[in-house]
Amino acid sequence: VAPGATLGSLSVTGDAAFASEARLTIELGGTVSGSFDVLAIAGVVTLGGELRVSLTNGFTAGPADTFTILTGSTVRGFFLNAMPPGLGNTGHLFFAGGEADVTYHDDSVVLSNVIPEPSLPALVALGAAIVGAGRRERRRSRSGMLTNSHANLP
Repeated sequence: VAPGATLGSLSVTGDAAFASEARLTIELGGTVSGSFDVLAIAGVVTLGGELRVSLTNGFTAGPADTFTILTGSTVRGFFLNAMPPGLGNTGHLFFAGGEADVTYHDDSVVLSNVIPEPSLPALVALGAAIVGAGRRERRRSRSGMLTNSHANLP
């Protein structure tokens, strides 16, 4: 099930059940209503299957952003790829482009704490900064050893 042709909502009257091989595909393109997908079920929702999330339109979600992606009169169960550990109601989802918490409420499913994957240029820049810092530290250590070794000469 994909609620919008690109971004949007899909309303369903009655109950809905997700079989173990079912997929709900959600796109996040912003934080305001209409800029991310929502599946609204009038009746009872029984979850199962897989939740797939993608970021679209160049959108970068922040850790404080929340997205109510599914609503129902009652929500039961969990997506199989985002099950909460133990007795909790929050699972974790890794998706192409990032990761997010998935919280299961009595009448909704909410994505939060969405952390996008860093871009390749950002990873290259981070790696260069780490290498540069290591080189500077080695230079300082060497110059400190030379200074200390000269101080111990008779």
